[in-house]
Amino acid sequence: MKHDGYFPAQSSLEEEERRQSKRIRFVWGSMAVILLCFFLLTGSTLAWFSDTAKSTGRIQAGNLKVGFLAGDGVNGSNLENPVDLSDSSQKMFDEKDFMPGASGTRYLQIENNGSMPLSYQVEFSVRDSNNLGEVITFKLEKVVENSEPISPKIVTEVSGDAIMEDMSVKSLSLPVGTHDIYKLTYTMASTLENIYNATGSDTSYEYLLDASIRANQVNHS
Repeated sequence: MKHDGYFPAQSSLEEEERRQSKRIRFVWGSMAVILLCFFLLTGSTLAWFSDTAKSTGRIQAGNLKVGFLAGDGVNGSNLENPVDLSDSSQKMFDEKDFMPGASGTRYLQIENNGSMPLSYQVEFSVRDSNNLGEVITFKLEKVVENSEPISPKIVTEVSGDAIMEDMSVKSLSLPVGTHDIYKLTYTMASTLENIYNATGSDTSYEYLLDASIRANQVNHS
């Protein structure tokens, strides 16, 4: 048999091409595996260190609420035997058979029951059927301020017929949860003419003192 040298060379070239093709496939396969591992590792790392946070903001309107009480006395900074004057059945005071020289005392408490500081003004008005205000004197003293006892401080002292114009109470600020207390003393003149003498069951000789409180929020700057 006769052999030609061309065929062995052809066979070697084809074998080399196959080996090179395998190497290329191996390289690409290896790169694919490396890239896959990279993406898996990167993705896992991000998952391990990821975090979230969430918050909610809220604005709630404040509440302005003033209380008005009356009592028989003060123990420290507390009102004794308080009654709520927002109840229409309660009175600041209720004197019967008031006679010349008689005197009475009541304590009035104004309190901040809301959620914001307030300022207040107390205004008095009179219903006087037979000019009894001419012979009655009112004295108003502050004895508790912002829930703390203080030395009595005279706010006003006037005769009953002038009380609408001359007797009023103002406060610049009353903090939340605190109160002020005022001592109200009323006295009838000791010497009177008989024209002030109520006869029998005559109820026209009455002097009525009304008080109203107006509260406002303290301006916020």
